Amino acid sequence: MEKDIEITKFLIYLRGSIKNMQKAFNEKLKTFAITSSHLVYMILLKNHITGLTMTELSNMSQVDKALTSRVMKELESKEYIYRDTKDKCFRNYKICLTKKGIDVANSIQEMVENHKLQILEDFSNDEEKQIREVIIMLMNKFDNKKED
Repeated sequence: MEKDIEITKFLIYLRGSIKNMQKAFNEKLKTFAITSSHLVYMILLKNHITGLTMTELSNMSQVDKALTSRVMKELESKEYIYRDTKDKCFRNYKICLTKKGIDVANSIQEMVENHKLQILEDFSNDEEKQIREVIIMLMNKFDNKKED
């Protein structure tokens, strides 16, 4: 029974931590008229300057294709991304950042790095490494469960 209580607390704290981070990011992202749901896509596209397909974006962000598509439409309407349709097969088009999108993505990357430093300032290097490893283990554990 005690284990059930601890897992409940763990899930509550994890969810609360994520919500607090989203809230902090959303406040800062208002400047760009985007939210934390756009953030991961902007960073992914910044790190893949030649673009990514919708499937790649969906897989890398671990978000379903429908939501990825909606977010891409929003980013496109703000002129942060464009669809590179040079490829003859329209289904395999790449999504790329516009110049405006690159500027915004650079600002976002800087904001995320500053936020990361704030979050981790009270942790030792070993503790930071452990946090990262635990998060990766959790992600892998849940990814493996999807396949079962």
